[in-house]
Amino acid sequence: MDYASQVKEEKPGGTRARVPAARLSSALWRRPWARATLLLTPPLAWFVLLYLAALVVLLITAFWQINPFTTNIERTFSLTNLTTIFTSPAYLRIIGRTVAMAAAVTVADALVAFPFAYYMARIASPRTRTTLFVALERIPPSQIEASQDLGARTWRTTRSVLLPLALPGIVAGSIFTFSLTLGDYITPLLVGGTSATFIGNVIYSNIGIANNVPFAAAMALVPMAIMALYLLGARALGAFEEV
Repeated sequence: MDYASQVKEEKPGGTRARVPAARLSSALWRRPWARATLLLTPPLAWFVLLYLAALVVLLITAFWQINPFTTNIERTFSLTNLTTIFTSPAYLRIIGRTVAMAAAVTVADALVAFPFAYYMARIASPRTRTTLFVALERIPPSQIEASQDLGARTWRTTRSVLLPLALPGIVAGSIFTFSLTLGDYITPLLVGGTSATFIGNVIYSNIGIANNVPFAAAMALVPMAIMALYLLGARALGAFEEV
């Protein structure tokens, strides 16, 4: 068989092989969301897998303990770390201090952000409002006008109308503030020095100085449990609808 005949026989098969690829390329070109899905799914799936694996390892390590004589990790199930945390007044004070600090920062941020949010939702131009979107924009203007028609002053309207209606949005924004503050350990050291001990500092010191990784893992479960309760409360208030 000569070369020309071989090419003539192979050409139809090669064309048929290229047809599905061309159709797939054309379909992806017409659907940008499909291209983005195919591009982002593998790295996101890998990230989620690593994240879940890290959480599982953290949970398992929290129930191990350190041998006091050899300082080696004993991979046997024990509740010693959690018992130490929740029966020690010192660690309970640290947990309470951390939660109080996170709550104070969250409230302070809300007080500072609320006037700006009101400006963006009610005073700013439509173009600026689109750029600086928050939850107050969803409050019907008729509610505020009705309050003013009934003789309520600005503070009464804010307290009785704006705050209750904007509460889900405020709680949604507070999730990020509260969670980030709850695990912070650098800022307390910069502001309060070595005397300012919070959950993040205890975790850091047990990993780097005391070399007690199981206890650090057990302490890391505390803010995770607190955030789980916080998210349940936020869900009950309808905050997830504002995210």
